[in-house]
Amino acid sequence: MNEGRAAMEGTIVIKENVILLIEDKDFTKEDAKARSVDELIGKYNSVYKLNNAVLRGIKSGDKEKIWYSEILESFPAQVKVLKIEKL
Repeated sequence: MNEGRAAMEGTIVIKENVILLIEDKDFTKEDAKARSVDELIGKYNSVYKLNNAVLRGIKSGDKEKIWYSEILESFPAQVKVLKIEKL
């Protein structure tokens, strides 16, 4: 994998001044509204905190594809975003 070339797809959640990407197929928009950031992180397996993401025209609940340069090993994993594209 070339640095900066990796990509993933999921649902954006913007809540509590945090931007998350949730890849889990069972994720629902209702959960995003009803649960806190910590509850979402605890419930779903594939949750990433997006760092330095510029969200022009993107809102919570949108399906997105992101390209990133690295994933920091933390909980949740933090992703350095290069590009975001709406699906």
